[in-house]
Formats: sequence, C-alpha cells, structure tokens
Amino acid sequence: MTEMLFAEIGDETTADDSYRPLSGLAVGGFILGCLSVVAIFSSLLWGIAILAVVLNLAALRHVALRARKGHGLARAGLALSVLFFTAALSYSWCQEELIRRQAQRIADLWLEAMLSGNLPLAHQLTLPPAGRESEPDRETLAEIYRSRPTLAADLQTYAERPRIKKLAELAQANASARPRFAQHVQDLYREEVMFEYELRYEEDGKENVYSLPLSVQRQREHASHIKGWHVSIAEPGGAPQIDLPPPPPPDLQ
Repeated sequence: MTEMLFAEIGDETTADDSYRPLSGLAVGGFILGCLSVVAIFSSLLWGIAILAVVLNLAALRHVALRARKGHGLARAGLALSVLFFTAALSYSWCQEELIRRQAQRIADLWLEAMLSGNLPLAHQLTLPPAGRESEPDRETLAEIYRSRPTLAADLQTYAERPRIKKLAELAQANASARPRFAQHVQDLYREEVMFEYELRYEEDGKENVYSLPLSVQRQREHASHIKGWHVSIAEPGGAPQIDLPPPPPPDLQ
C-alpha cells in the first residue's frame, strides 16, 4: 500500500515537471514578425522589422534559459522579420535606382541639347511640366519661341546665365560629358537628384575638365511619370536655382 502511494506521488511530480508555460516574448515576437511586412512600404517603418528581430532573438534566449514553450514561434517570427526587412531593403534599392535613372535621363537630354546648340529644348527642360510645350520637334519649338515674346525674353535671359554661356563655349569645343551621381534627397512635396558632370574638352592642345553641378527635381505629385522632372543649374558660387510653378493669382474678391 505504501509503495503504491509513493509511486502515485512520483508520477504526479513527473507530470508537474513536464509542464512548461508558453513564452510571452515568443508570442509577441511572432506577432511583430508578421507585422514587419509594413517595412516594405516605407523606410520609416523599418524600425518595426528591426525591433521584431531583436525581440525574437530575446525570445529564443528566454525559451532556452527558462525552459518555456515557444521556440518554434520565436524562430518563425525571426525568419519573417528578417525576410521582410531584406525585402524592404531590396525594394528601396530598386526604387532608388529607378529614380536615379529617370533623373539622369532628363539630365543627359538637357546636356545633349545644350552641347548640340538646341537652346530652346534645353530651356524647356528647366521648366516645370505645366509650363512646357508638348514635345514639338526642333523647328516647331524654335517657331514657338519666335512667335511668343514672353517666352523669347525668358530664353534670352536664360542664355545670359554664366553656366549657359560656358556650356555654349564648350559646345564649340566638342566637349564630352561623363556623369557622376551625387545624392538623392526628398521630402513630402519634392524629390531632387543632384549630379556632378565632368565635361572634357581640348584647349590649346591640352585636355581640360569642367565640372558642372546639376540638380534634377520634381514635385511628388509627378512621382509616377518621368515628365515631372526638370533641370536646375547651380551657378558659380551659389546653390542650384529652384524652378517652381508660378504662384496662383490673388483673390480680388
């Protein structure tokens, strides 16, 4: 009888020792790992994925030290958070590359127009989309400028800028251009990609290099279309001139 009693007590003790509560850290880490998918949509949300990685690593340590359940949840949460964070980084890099290529395409087009003597087209590429003509050919664009005094005056002022004068001289010297990407900045309303172009030309039998800083900008409302970009030129000793749309007329009522 006594042996049976001690045997029952021993069995109950074994059953109690086998019970392990579920780790709250593992549950929280798994949930946060699932929520890490939002990191793909904005770099401002990358902190969620990073926090999920830290929390799941802590959960794995907690499960091992405290003999808790939840090892599988912590591993799954860690895998999800790492996966989504990697996807967010890859998506951000692809978007950055796409933006850079779009901006450089406009910058190259502008510089090609300048070096080929097509000043009206170069001037058009410095205007915001609302102020441009709808892709006319070179002859038509020249006729438009001749027929509109205000546009012709703007072109004359543009041609007198120091950088534009210098580029007109380099066009005669058959200069070749090579771009160097500088940086991409953005806010809620505007994006800007800044380049540094090296123009190589020969003068007096010696090769020279002229550095040309260019800023290519667009309003965020044009983010889905390449035509939103326009060129702004930094004058010597100054910052790039930002070309913005004209302000709305005042309300006379």
